[in-house]
Amino acid sequence: MRGPMRFCYKIHRSGSGVIVAIADSELVGEKLSEKGPVVSRDFYCEKSGNESDVPKIIKSADIVNALGNHIVGFLVESGIIKKEETRNICGVMHAQIFVM
Repeated sequence: MRGPMRFCYKIHRSGSGVIVAIADSELVGEKLSEKGPVVSRDFYCEKSGNESDVPKIIKSADIVNALGNHIVGFLVESGIIKKEETRNICGVMHAQIFVM
């Protein structure tokens, strides 16, 4: 049995809408590949949460940018997205959800 998933998130507001950036906590500050960029704390981390917080956090979003095997796996398991709607970046799951 796995323990509670921890992630960090940041809500970005602009004239064009609300973007929720959410990532597995352990990825923040890491590089996904040797030549790749660092997973940005400024973009993904303002607050932290766990699985029970996810529906409330993404409810107001126009776009969700999710990075990490735990958070994206949870979104798939919860039926929020389908596995075939995800991408793999250097072994790490990534998904973008556009709310219409």
